[in-house]
Amino acid sequence: MLDAIPQARRRARFSASVVSCLRGEGFIKGDLTAELAGWLAQLREVAQRRRVHGAFCGIVRDLLRNSEQMRTARRHAQFVGCAVCEGRLMVELLLLILADVSAPPFDCFMRRLSEPANLSDKLRDAGRDFRRGEMTLRPTLAFRARLVYEILRRIFWLGILYAGHGRLLGWGIQSLFTELIWFRFSKAHSH
Repeated sequence: MLDAIPQARRRARFSASVVSCLRGEGFIKGDLTAELAGWLAQLREVAQRRRVHGAFCGIVRDLLRNSEQMRTARRHAQFVGCAVCEGRLMVELLLLILADVSAPPFDCFMRRLSEPANLSDKLRDAGRDFRRGEMTLRPTLAFRARLVYEILRRIFWLGILYAGHGRLLGWGIQSLFTELIWFRFSKAHSH
């Protein structure tokens, strides 16, 4: 929903309403649909039950702010930095919810995997996002090459660091491979 809003001022108001709704403070009528407000209320309840409500709201606020920075990025390095940050923040949300059942090695692995995974997602969606006005940078060959380089560099270090954790590394690489295959599949069917 945020991506579909063309005006920066309306996106900022929408983001503020999302965070306000998550905090249980209500929201400006017309900013959020009833369905979205319901989903946010459910998320608030889960976060409160897990005793991570404050941290959850802070991460969502940071995610929304980062989304705007990524949308308006004009340099490859700035876009890559925002995409990496978005991946990390998304994983932090997941790890907050999984805190009771997760282990530190898994948490660390997920934080490292988040970077190439989110960069792969950006590579896959760049053309569509640009056509929809959801990103400023044109997805040129140089832009795509930069994303591929950043993905491969992070996969290399992931492989080095987790070489002794076969199942975990295999699962992570398979997930990334699936994301990249989906990239090729979605490109083939978008023409």
